[in-house]
Amino acid sequence: MIKLMIVDDEAGIRKGLRHYVDWSTWDIQLVAEAENGDDAFQKAIQTQPDILLSDIRMPGRDGIQLARELKEVLPSLRIIFLTGYNETQYLQDALKIGVKDYLLKPAGVENIVESVLKVKKECLSERNRYLESMSKDALLNEGIPILQMHFLGDVIHGRITNEEAALGKAWRLKIPMDQPCLQLALLRTGEADANQYRSSKEHAMDFWQKTQSMNLALENSPGGFFTELEPDLFLLLMGADTPAHTNTAMLGFCSKLSDALSPKLYPYLAIGVGSVAQGIRELPASYRDARRALGLWAWNTDTRIFPGPRPKDEPHLEAAHKWEHAAAHAFSQELWSEGSRYFEDMFREYACALADFDEVKHSCRRLLTIVRHLVHRDSPAQLEDDTAHLDVLLSGEELRTWMQEQLVEPQQQEGHAAGSPLVRKAQEYIRDHYSEDITLQSIAREIFVTPNYLGRIFREQTGYKLGDWLNKYRINQAKLLLDDPELKTYEIATRVGFSSYKYFSVCFLKYAGCSARDYRNKNDRF
Repeated sequence: MIKLMIVDDEAGIRKGLRHYVDWSTWDIQLVAEAENGDDAFQKAIQTQPDILLSDIRMPGRDGIQLARELKEVLPSLRIIFLTGYNETQYLQDALKIGVKDYLLKPAGVENIVESVLKVKKECLSERNRYLESMSKDALLNEGIPILQMHFLGDVIHGRITNEEAALGKAWRLKIPMDQPCLQLALLRTGEADANQYRSSKEHAMDFWQKTQSMNLALENSPGGFFTELEPDLFLLLMGADTPAHTNTAMLGFCSKLSDALSPKLYPYLAIGVGSVAQGIRELPASYRDARRALGLWAWNTDTRIFPGPRPKDEPHLEAAHKWEHAAAHAFSQELWSEGSRYFEDMFREYACALADFDEVKHSCRRLLTIVRHLVHRDSPAQLEDDTAHLDVLLSGEELRTWMQEQLVEPQQQEGHAAGSPLVRKAQEYIRDHYSEDITLQSIAREIFVTPNYLGRIFREQTGYKLGDWLNKYRINQAKLLLDDPELKTYEIATRVGFSSYKYFSVCFLKYAGCSARDYRNKNDRF
């Protein structure tokens, strides 16, 4: 469905377009309206409309300024001006911005609807071209972007040993790796609301919007390259002739990307920069450094770019390990309040060290496992591994707060693993409808609960965001279908609910650890 937003300081016009036009007849959703440019800017960022129907002269930001600023953060937004001023300067400014139509008041409702429908047709045409290309690419060796993603995945995990052969493959895949020095970085976009779930189509369009902005940044960064590793995580590559030039070029590339991806749309964006590598064989070390650097965001959420991990702060890390052992011993003796105090001491030392966030999560996972076994020692059947929830926590404060909620006496955890009937109903609905393009909203509607509440309770009780659980279930179903040699992988992607083959490939790699083709070939050998 195409999303429309209306901006006009005349309440009568807004009311007329809201009440006297049944936009749903044309499969258009009126997602927001505003009476001035300032209010419109905030609402557009929140709702991300496809089409903006706006007046020009308004209090605060005028329509020209609003359109110009919104196009910077929503490059695919299409704009129609509806104005009572037939001034040449306005028309010239509108043309420069790329406004799709310019209607003069009083414009009849039929003219406004006709203009919106014309622009809607453009939106759908571009959207369909993109989605079709994602599927058609699958017919050609799984698509160049997907092969790029898998090849670089093999590189960063040390599965490429023949550097000469790797350079040849990189050249064929149009990945710039022929420079003496190479450097990797990781860019995480994150989600504004971690409880929300985007459908497969919505993810594809969000990916398209992000890559549009990233490609603009790439145009001014020769030697740069990026690919998606998993949902909301991108691998950046930079090459140059010397380590200093490579690092300078990479930081410039990261700065352009940070500017291109609005903090209003991506409040959790972070970029971790790895070390400079002398050749392909050193890229796994660059990747590990980038991953550790990315984790520094947990301790400083006001910063977006982290140029390399800090040296290890051994005194604070040793102290943190000491407090972890003390907390583990206290919990094993069922000294709950003492164990919680030791946990706080452990966490404080990790924070002082700006420790590798993965290491901190490993410590938390070990303590949580001890507590879970104590809580369910009389009913082991209820023991479930909910430590997966740690993976979705991005900041140190989020992690500390959630852990303190878990490290409590058994009587305070009654029903923790029993599972809410709502969660069970949601899982049952997913099992019955996973092949459809379902969303958090559609599931919540079926089980009579608000989307935000369902997202929160699902995450709390399963350790997964609902979208992650759904995608993991879909990938498990895809594995079963891969046993049928008559089915193409892109056909399987569609059967299990993915409208984008690229997104299917990204999710398959994330949850299965290899490509769908490699999974099928491996199973064929046994």
